Amino acid sequence: MAIVTGNIAKGKDLYGRDELDVLCKGIEKDSLLLISPRRYGKTSIGIRMKAETRHGWSVTYIDMEGFSEPCEFIMGLNHSRTMLKRIKNLFKSGIVATDKVEFFNMIAIKLRESDNSWKKKGTEIFCELKDANPKLIIIDELPTYLLKMHEKYQDNGATLSTFLHWLCSIRLDLQIRFIVCSSVGINTIIDGYGLENSINYFSRESLFPFDDETAKRMITIQNKYNITHTNELVREITSIIGLQVLFFIQLMLKEIRNRTVYGKIRLTSKIISDSYIWGLLGVEEKRYFNWYFKRLVTEFREKEYDVVLEILNPLTQVSSVNINELEGIYKKIKEKKNRRDFNKILQTLEEGFYITKNKNMITFHNKVLRDLWINGDEIS
Repeated sequence: MAIVTGNIAKGKDLYGRDELDVLCKGIEKDSLLLISPRRYGKTSIGIRMKAETRHGWSVTYIDMEGFSEPCEFIMGLNHSRTMLKRIKNLFKSGIVATDKVEFFNMIAIKLRESDNSWKKKGTEIFCELKDANPKLIIIDELPTYLLKMHEKYQDNGATLSTFLHWLCSIRLDLQIRFIVCSSVGINTIIDGYGLENSINYFSRESLFPFDDETAKRMITIQNKYNITHTNELVREITSIIGLQVLFFIQLMLKEIRNRTVYGKIRLTSKIISDSYIWGLLGVEEKRYFNWYFKRLVTEFREKEYDVVLEILNPLTQVSSVNINELEGIYKKIKEKKNRRDFNKILQTLEEGFYITKNKNMITFHNKVLRDLWINGDEIS
């Protein structure tokens, strides 16, 4: 197994993730919503499903994170030159303008349309895809896409409603299964628009962190990098990370590997500490986590964003804070005090994997995120 941090983990490098059989059995019954924080391995699992084509599923994978309008979703279906030719033929008429752009290492079409003709074209494309049966569409980061779509159109949820209900009708009419990968709570996006029924057909599955024993086994098999270790040092690595996430472990091992010069220097507690503080939390690796900070600006309006920062800051001082204390902070800041709005903020933070709620106590979702918050200047 290699240390993989910047790229998608494939094959045996996707260590400790045995959820494929569970997902394949789940989609036999209905579409799935696969939920976990960013960097937990959702994309890698989706790519593996496409590559292995288990249980006879014909798999198409679409990454939605860079999209913000319905026609871009439709163009995300072009995963082969054969399909691209079919799509080009479908869009020959009724197009205002087209531009050729590089998309997933192939030529795609970017449409600029003034109406909802994307629904008709999209349905035609799905009908073509139906020829490969049974058909599975893996949609990565659909909620992020919906959030961008909502910001772009500013139409009180009308475009969201049109798109989600169209997707639901495609599923029913053409018997196509979907797996939607999500690192953002989809409920917080559609809340208030009465669109719950448009996603209720998804069964929900979660990716969880490793248990301590799995994490320790992963650390000890990195012998090809000649990293000397003892059981006590392995425990120190898992302890300093906190939540045992594959990506966190990989970053730590990379930093340790570099600081031990591939095993030429003996591993010590100081090297572990430096690898975490100056490596994983340092300027170079922090770029992998900037998304958490930037997404807050996107999800919360300016005044709400300031409130969110004030709510999160006490969590950097102690391990957990009573919800009543956080509500007290909210009431001091907000001119119009509304408990429902306060609960909505906490719900959005919890579904976005910033915080964890245990009865009346609130904590950061994981130690790494909390330490980044303490050391970072993004929240100042």
